[in-house]
Amino acid sequence: MKQSSVARAIRVALFGLTAPVLAVAQEQPATGAPETAVPDETEEVVVQAKRYRPKDQTTATGLRLDLIDTPQSISVVSQEMMDLAGVRSAYEAAEMVPGVNRQGTGFGSEFLIIRGQDAGDPRINGVDAYSASYLDSYATERLEIVRGPATVLYGVTASFGGEVNQVLKAPSANFGGDIGFEAGDFDRLRFEADVTGAIPGTDGRLKVRAVGAYTDAGMYQDLVEPTNNIDKLGMLAATYDFTDLTSFTIHAYRQERDLDAFDGCTLVEDENNVLSIPRSIPFDRFYCNDPRQSQALVDNDFAIASLSHQFANDWRIEAKVARSSTDRTLNYVYGFGPAGADIEGSLYLAEGEIYFLSYAELTEDESFTSNLSLGGEFELAGRTHEFLAALEYQSGDLQTTNYLSTSLGYLNLFEDGGKGILTDGSPIPPLPPPELAGIQDSDIEQLRGSVQLLLNPTERLQVLAGALVQRSDQVDRNDLVDDDDTRAALTQTDTVGRLGLTYRLLTDGQGSLSGANVYYSYSEGIEPNVGIFDADGRALTDPQDMTSHEIGLKTEWLGGAVGSAIALYDAELTNVPSTTFGQIGESGTFSNVLDGKREYQGVELEVVGEIVTGWNVALAYAHTRTRIFSPLIPERLAIANVPKDQVSLFTSYEFVAGPLDGLLLGAGIVHRRDVPLVDNANAIFAGDYDPKDQVLDTTTRVDFNASYSITGGPLEGLEIFARVRNAFDEKEYFSLSGHPGFTNTLEAPRQFTFGLRHYFGR
Repeated sequence: MKQSSVARAIRVALFGLTAPVLAVAQEQPATGAPETAVPDETEEVVVQAKRYRPKDQTTATGLRLDLIDTPQSISVVSQEMMDLAGVRSAYEAAEMVPGVNRQGTGFGSEFLIIRGQDAGDPRINGVDAYSASYLDSYATERLEIVRGPATVLYGVTASFGGEVNQVLKAPSANFGGDIGFEAGDFDRLRFEADVTGAIPGTDGRLKVRAVGAYTDAGMYQDLVEPTNNIDKLGMLAATYDFTDLTSFTIHAYRQERDLDAFDGCTLVEDENNVLSIPRSIPFDRFYCNDPRQSQALVDNDFAIASLSHQFANDWRIEAKVARSSTDRTLNYVYGFGPAGADIEGSLYLAEGEIYFLSYAELTEDESFTSNLSLGGEFELAGRTHEFLAALEYQSGDLQTTNYLSTSLGYLNLFEDGGKGILTDGSPIPPLPPPELAGIQDSDIEQLRGSVQLLLNPTERLQVLAGALVQRSDQVDRNDLVDDDDTRAALTQTDTVGRLGLTYRLLTDGQGSLSGANVYYSYSEGIEPNVGIFDADGRALTDPQDMTSHEIGLKTEWLGGAVGSAIALYDAELTNVPSTTFGQIGESGTFSNVLDGKREYQGVELEVVGEIVTGWNVALAYAHTRTRIFSPLIPERLAIANVPKDQVSLFTSYEFVAGPLDGLLLGAGIVHRRDVPLVDNANAIFAGDYDPKDQVLDTTTRVDFNASYSITGGPLEGLEIFARVRNAFDEKEYFSLSGHPGFTNTLEAPRQFTFGLRHYFGR
């Protein structure tokens, strides 16, 4: 970042720190001003402002523990917090949470990574959505992000690093809602509408909600064939309260996306076989696809019904049934090279050239989940404790037809790389007809049962113990048309456990400190290995095992308006499938072994809340150390897209009195240091690259936002807002696979948006 940019960023941060002082000053009478008469009786005026930290701080564990009492790192990102920062999904909100990073976009999807590990399938209302993309945040109340293995909380999944739970908006008995419009750079247009209330004549028992949004946006690249990205979402929800203790809720969500599935460009390689980022490519030319071919049509459907009942003894039973499906049609063009592009020794690229490949892919994923849980309090040894027992069945079917890649030609990376034109000037031909198709099919059934006990042996000590047993049946098929298919089947029963200890340092608040707890957490994770074979063709089925230890301190301040947490963790993942290389005769061959291992250590700090009325702060810091152990190379690799250090500060100040009442000013700063973009041991080994050359990247991004809400008169409820993202055109890179030959996402340059929103019935 240029010095002027840094200076401006510092001024923004200083404004966030001094805004409360200015607000207090503006409410004080000037020196020498006449004193205002004070009436004998004064009326108490309660001044409220938007808050980053929601009042409801229960987690998704089913035990409904407050965050401060939960012995694990959990962050809650409220809808107001997302709105104030202008983020539209869990992907965009990642940098607000320590230890959560973006892993880039591509193939019509967005990817997150938690504590160095793939975040896996996102959850919706606590249910694994299987292959659904991250929801538009306009349809959600908040995000709950669990960091660390959450197998007992959610079940046996590959998400060792944590879970992302998206809580959908629920119907309300009070009539209200909002309607909005937004426009901005890159031809962005967006329309939103949200309305909720009780149906007349039902005594408030039947409540409904309808949410919809339509987005049409272009791209920042200078393309020969302009492309538009269309995103449509709709959600209907209804709740019927049979009694005060029994209710039924149903949600139906659908999102349709028609978008350019671009990735960006590959890394470059110099004459010394050293990889680097192609920083000389301008923002508007960082494009290595062909917009006439690169297109993704993605339809996501999710429906969930839940029935809950509270017994006379306050025990609670809840039943959930959910269905999730994703249909994706992908015509995809991407570039190999200049690094990692030597296919069987037949490809030789000149400096700056890209080798184009393309394929078509059809994907249909579907899952069905049913869940039954029972929980409540019980008395033992003169003290009150809590339990939760759950039984869940899930079945899934994943089908992918992948038409094999076909060569398209060469393209000059630096001169015409953003235009989709071949180096000889001829147009890129249309997608060639496929000759062979690869078919991948996976059928999965899982039955899992879990029990959690929350024990209170003393006034200060709390013990959370849990165990989960899961039976998995999985059949994978991977074959080519007109070829014998390859099948892999697995039937396996696994058991994992967890232990959490929480010790209350304070039983009553002291001054501005409302509460303080220290905790220790031990948790396990497990993932069956299926479809992995050694050099002799034998199936490798020993599961991947993970253990995680975490200690931390959680505090609450100012009556719970501000929360802070610091955590230290140490985790290890073993039995990871890894490639090894063996010499047979004059040629070498690659095969799989389960000798791979990964280690994760880190420190995370989070402070979220309203410091004084109107002034909100969200501070997140993470220092992360990750290591990949591979039998191919002796060096330990750091995991791609995981910064060694990342710190973010999002802050805003809302004037709640005086002539500036309704004005809100905010800013965000995200600094990422030493982000590796290459971690693929196979590519490093095959390309004879230096393992120490993982192409580290360091960036600092600055955002601004402002809004003005009219609080009285005929225009009451109208809000005008404006945002600037990446104000100083910082280049942020993300590696999709850690492979130097594949493309790297470059985040968009400066983008300005503005809009209007009208709230009613509040």
